Amino acid sequence: MMGRAQNGPLWMVSLIVLCAGIVIVASASHALAKARERMDRTMAHARELRTLEAGFASVRDAETLLRSLAPPRIPEFDVLLDTHLPRAMPQRRLENRRVVTPEWSVLDLSLAYESVEVAKIMALIVEAEGTRPPWRLSACAVRALPGEPGRAHVEMTFSAIQHTP
Repeated sequence: MMGRAQNGPLWMVSLIVLCAGIVIVASASHALAKARERMDRTMAHARELRTLEAGFASVRDAETLLRSLAPPRIPEFDVLLDTHLPRAMPQRRLENRRVVTPEWSVLDLSLAYESVEVAKIMALIVEAEGTRPPWRLSACAVRALPGEPGRAHVEMTFSAIQHTP
């Protein structure tokens, strides 16, 4: 009888050790799952950062290229207007400068003419887009004038990138 009584506490200790082992394995499994979630989130953030860094690098490269190519000033648009539309006065003229980066801005020049020759407008557009850096036609509306062949009401906006050191 005595051997059995001594085996009782051993079984009890074995059972306690087994339960503790199960609890330790379960909690380690739970901690491992949480760590895996954290690692997956970290990897996703790292992928996003690499994508953003690549985009930033392309912007930085473009800015470096623009800085190396751009003359200090954009061509004066009034010279082009005097050449192609010497006597035409715009009904409306608006200038707007938008800062893109600390060193670069976009200059928008909006013009509206009540009655102007379409051929002269086309020549103006071609020459403006041929300047360096170019003025780009960013918006244009042409409405033919009844009874005035070759003439139209024209509203147009030109845009140019300007380096502002």
